Amino acid sequence: YYVLIAQSFLLQGWVSYLTEKSLQTHTWFLSAMVVYWLFFGPMYRLMRKLSLGKTLAFLLGLTLLPWLAVIIPASMNDLAFYSHHRTGSLTTPLDHVVVTLKFNPLCYLHVFTFGMLLARFRRHVTRREDSFETKRGRRPISQFWLLVPFRAGACLGYLGLIVIFMFLKEAGAAKAKISARLGILMPLQGIIL
Repeated sequence: YYVLIAQSFLLQGWVSYLTEKSLQTHTWFLSAMVVYWLFFGPMYRLMRKLSLGKTLAFLLGLTLLPWLAVIIPASMNDLAFYSHHRTGSLTTPLDHVVVTLKFNPLCYLHVFTFGMLLARFRRHVTRREDSFETKRGRRPISQFWLLVPFRAGACLGYLGLIVIFMFLKEAGAAKAKISARLGILMPLQGIIL
């Protein structure tokens, strides 16, 4: 009954014991959506004041964050640490860590923030693109690097994903599963968007 109550109030993603016991396990994301809706207004007010340089710095920082899911397990020589967990089994502390990493809304807050920063980046670039126009109708070469994501971003992003999945066998291995879920591919997905 307490699992149903928690799910009714969209709390199933917050407590590892409740997440995999809920009626529909995939609904964990609904508990994340509530938090993101609450954070949207305050985060928007903070982000709309960010300069282009700060926006890029935060985007870079957020793309580095998922690498912790690779670096920390690698330091313990167990990149596939989460493969020991079986769905519905919470008998060890590692089980709780795995479920938390997979489903807790706080573990995906950086992805939500990354998306908001992408929108801010786009706003900066479109404003600059409008101001790049000279009397001859040409853009200065020094500002061209900002336009690349909007002119060729999807092609570059998809090309990067194809290279990763076709030529890097480790990317398809179980070792990469949790890091991909936590957003290690965010830079490529971001440039596609």
